Amino acid sequence: MKGVGPFTHADARDRPPRVFGGRNTLHFAAGRMPYALLPIIPGR
Repeated sequence: MKGVGPFTHADARDRPPRVFGGRNTLHFAAGRMPYALLPIIPGR
């Protein structure tokens, strides 16, 4: 399975581009580094 169990977010009604199709921005303060937690996807 992909996604979270049966919830794959493949339906355009569930992930409208006007909400989820934009730009992501990391915000941070002086002296605090921004970070993004990303999964490690092993090769085949």
